[in-house]
Amino acid sequence: MHHSSYEQINPDFLIGKLRYEIASLKDSDRIRIFLDEYFCTREPLQVALEVTPEEIHEQYDSVLPSVLSKPVSILGFEKNELVCICLNSIQELSSENRHDPICDSFNVLKDDYSQVEEFVQS
Repeated sequence: MHHSSYEQINPDFLIGKLRYEIASLKDSDRIRIFLDEYFCTREPLQVALEVTPEEIHEQYDSVLPSVLSKPVSILGFEKNELVCICLNSIQELSSENRHDPICDSFNVLKDDYSQVEEFVQS
């Protein structure tokens, strides 16, 4: 069995050390602060374009409400400090749009949304 060198040094890396919570609209301010501190300053495209947090706040305002309206985004905490986020969204497509050009280029089938609909409704 192959192990990475980091696993050999510390096989229990973060096991049991992170607490995960489903993100909601009440977390918007906390997420904005996290994005300002980490995403704007480290994400390669943001850095290359020299985007400041102030310039991207308008984008946050347009994206966060839809991203946080369904229980599909996750916040990760170490103790009480937010250390990671995974922002997701689900867009429902009408029957005629289930094969959009982007998905078709990756051969992604979009014909069974039954599990997604069950998750969103719960």
